[in-house]
Amino acid sequence: RDFRLASGVIKRVFPLAHHVTTSVFPLASGATKSAFALASGSRRFGSSSSQTAEVCADECWSCELDVEAKAQSFCPSCGVILPPPRDEGDDGDYFGIFGMQPSHKVDLKELEQRYRQLQRKYHPDKFAMKSKTEQEYSGEYARRVNLAYEILRSPFRRASYLMELHGLTPAPENQTIDDPAFLMSVMELRERIQDTDDRAELHELLIEQQAEQDALLDRFGRALDEEDWDTAKDCGTRLRYVQRVIN
Repeated sequence: RDFRLASGVIKRVFPLAHHVTTSVFPLASGATKSAFALASGSRRFGSSSSQTAEVCADECWSCELDVEAKAQSFCPSCGVILPPPRDEGDDGDYFGIFGMQPSHKVDLKELEQRYRQLQRKYHPDKFAMKSKTEQEYSGEYARRVNLAYEILRSPFRRASYLMELHGLTPAPENQTIDDPAFLMSVMELRERIQDTDDRAELHELLIEQQAEQDALLDRFGRALDEEDWDTAKDCGTRLRYVQRVIN
């Protein structure tokens, strides 16, 4: 159910506006593992900096300029798009793609802004008249950017990814919670949201849902800081239940 409230309490769903985008930007599944491994070390797709990160390559495939030290995704000499890193076994830095520091909380407006910037930069439509090689590279960049965006905009998937960064195995999708009171409260909130036709009441219910989600995120962040892994996993699972209230 798509709730678009001006208050910004609920995360807005930003549909990709073009059918080409829909076909080229497949949304990721619930798992945080990427089908497109990002590079490790100095050849990583992005780094956690204040600027939107770009990609590093060894040399330009077109003019053979050494661009490794340039840390760019486009050749500064001939302007062609450079190949994304293809190192195996590395899921990459989803925060670094957007120039953000890893955190349990993300400024969604800033995330969307940087996502739109990278989407415009790598959108396959811009490369429709380019070579097949450039079309392939732009498509892979676009998929990686979209995957990172989908993970970071979801509190549950973001938490799962952060757990992976700490060497933890996130709870599986079918993980249950032995807390009848919590499960009942989530179920009741969801039913109230589904049953109401009053916008004012819906607004208040979504505020309630958002407050519950924010509290869990804060508790999750503290658990990571304190290396309380059991609590972190429990909060991650509860986030999944709370997030489903509005899905």
